[in-house]
Amino acid sequence: MKQTAVLLAICITIVSLCAFRMPEPHDVHISYCQSEIIGNVFKGKVTYYKDDLLRAVADWRANVGSLTAAQQQAVMTDFVRDHFRVYSGNQMLAWSSITRGENGKSVWFELRAESRTRLQSATIMHNALFHVYGDQMNLMVLKAGGSEYNYIFTPSKPMISVNL
Repeated sequence: MKQTAVLLAICITIVSLCAFRMPEPHDVHISYCQSEIIGNVFKGKVTYYKDDLLRAVADWRANVGSLTAAQQQAVMTDFVRDHFRVYSGNQMLAWSSITRGENGKSVWFELRAESRTRLQSATIMHNALFHVYGDQMNLMVLKAGGSEYNYIFTPSKPMISVNL
């Protein structure tokens, strides 16, 4: 619990600094994910800075600017699907739902995946934006099995494994 409070305080401080300074482009590149594993279900909400995500998507998929707004949103969802994955053993879990929301500065995705059996362990890959921002950190709080875990995904450590 203490680790979660520290991680949350760091996130709030970084976001606050960016909000008050508003440099273009901003100096901090992070995402934040709150997630949970209950039985055979992984669910989470991951939030990105909108400008960072748009740049990464444009770098990932050529000619995004020529697409309609709906097509651009679909490409963003495909990007997240490709760069945020959950595995049970050697089996990648398919996202049963991904919903997208946004406000002025942020874009978020609510993700849900289900395994056929109770998750005893999980490997999570979250390497979104690493190919564009070498200093990108993807922060995640994971609740599972009555415990809470805090992770920071970086270009040198894009995956974590959890035994439940």
